[in-house]
Amino acid sequence: MVTTFTALLLAAVWCADPAVSWKHPESEANGWAGTCRTGSEQSPIDIPTGDKSSTTPVNYEPLVFVNYGNLVSYNLTNNGHTAVLTAQNSCNVYLTGGGLRKLYKLEQMHFHWGSEHLVGGYRYPLELHFVHYDAKFESLQDAVGKNSSLAVLAVLFRPDKSDQPNKELAQVVSGLRAVVEPGKQAALAARLGPGSLLPPDTERWWRYAGSLTTPGCDQGVTWTVFKDTLPLGRDQVKEFQKLTQPAGAAGAAGAAGTEYILKNFRAPQPLKQRALLYQDPGQHAKCGAASSPASRGVVGAVLLIAVLRLLQVGPVDYLLNGRLL
Repeated sequence: MVTTFTALLLAAVWCADPAVSWKHPESEANGWAGTCRTGSEQSPIDIPTGDKSSTTPVNYEPLVFVNYGNLVSYNLTNNGHTAVLTAQNSCNVYLTGGGLRKLYKLEQMHFHWGSEHLVGGYRYPLELHFVHYDAKFESLQDAVGKNSSLAVLAVLFRPDKSDQPNKELAQVVSGLRAVVEPGKQAALAARLGPGSLLPPDTERWWRYAGSLTTPGCDQGVTWTVFKDTLPLGRDQVKEFQKLTQPAGAAGAAGAAGTEYILKNFRAPQPLKQRALLYQDPGQHAKCGAASSPASRGVVGAVLLIAVLRLLQVGPVDYLLNGRLL
């Protein structure tokens, strides 16, 4: 079982140690030093749309989500910068396909309110990151900073028109009340399937080479930002804003020695010369590409078999046990 200390350490790799004094800057002008300022492939970005769109269309095979449908016991941690979900036990949840030529293991999930990625200049109220690392490495720590060693899925949450709470996110939001203070950790009341927090449409997305979005902004991160979004209630956002961080960071006054984390997003970074890819199978139908559900299913099956060989799991046993999302 992952100890509290280990869980906090793993979370710190992505979102920095709570003991380290830093805050999310209002703009790049008062941003962080080092690679955060000098790096040529920094994240997040403002994804251009409409007439300003400069994306490169691609036609990759579908993304393959391995064990994303499994119910997992998660711990929720306030690390002083965000809310982090980590599995209580080592959990073999993987990502591959969709142009990703490696097998990536899911390490943790965490949130940003409002969103870090903008779409056409619009900032969504919440963004969820699924953080994966190249499975050839022993841990996330070993993978950070290596070329294409991290793969992050970004899910954007839109305001629900009727202001109804997101049912799939409800148990996470309920757990926030137990981790209001920085450094606090608590188990979620019910097990959670990571796939339940993915949007319904996972075939349309943007892809670019980027970085971590907190100090020290290590590069080598492959970002996939889904175009489809999930609904979110206004009160659910307010629950995230009740989390606190050590005093001295930006925010309104909370409990003694702490301040509320009212927002925790980094300003968008310049795309520079990077390619911004866009995957939309529907756009390739007229070109005779493998865009029908049947043909995409064949490609996905081939990818799955390759993944299972890496995991040393037989395809028949795998499918009988229902371990594919």
